[in-house]
Amino acid sequence: MARGSEKSRELILESAESFIRENGAGTLTVEAIAKEAGCAKGLIHYHFKTKNGVIQAAAERLAETRKRRWTEAFTAPTPREAIDRSWKVLTDESKDGTLRAWFSLVGSKLALTEPTVKHVDDVFSAGIRDASLEMLHNSGLALLVPANEVGWYLGSVIHGMGVHLLCGTDPAELEGAYAAAWVGLLSLTRSGTAGGRAGGGGGDGGKRASSGPASVAAAGPASSGEPVARKGAAKARRAKKR
Repeated sequence: MARGSEKSRELILESAESFIRENGAGTLTVEAIAKEAGCAKGLIHYHFKTKNGVIQAAAERLAETRKRRWTEAFTAPTPREAIDRSWKVLTDESKDGTLRAWFSLVGSKLALTEPTVKHVDDVFSAGIRDASLEMLHNSGLALLVPANEVGWYLGSVIHGMGVHLLCGTDPAELEGAYAAAWVGLLSLTRSGTAGGRAGGGGGDGGKRASSGPASVAAAGPASSGEPVARKGAAKARRAKKR
């Protein structure tokens, strides 16, 4: 693809994503994209054929952007730092329209095919799974559950908290709950680095462990999620008093 053509394609995608962040995917039109991008409608059809083609490309682009953001947040030396960094990403996404765009896109059944919805969700889940597993491994912790479940678990936590943030819940009231969810994840680990790496295998050959004590403190006091959970709970209590 020629450099000029590549730049115009990227501009169209940026414009479509900007519109979706502000207004959702339901009201997106080729005319709106052209106006946002400052280009002719014919150029949009040249690159993407149809409006749905733009929406599909925008969804895949947003999935990769989110994967990169969250991977950077989870690439932390300790679980505690991962909690702090990822919480900031989550609150930022609730403010800059990313979560609104994401929910609008994956819920746009008329615009996106089911395989595309599954693909963009898998891209995000796999990214946070791999990054969080690497962080746990570097902290000397091994999973007691299959690795894929970590991606689904964290994805559910992130998007569940995101819904609350979009509905106007005070972030100070949610921060403790987010940290507590991480304590739940850490309770599914044990001291050691065998097993639980990216690719679906958990401890004990990828089979779910039926028992085993939590090893939350194994990575040391500074890396435990418990202090952060207490900090978040204290913030929530102060917010309620105000």
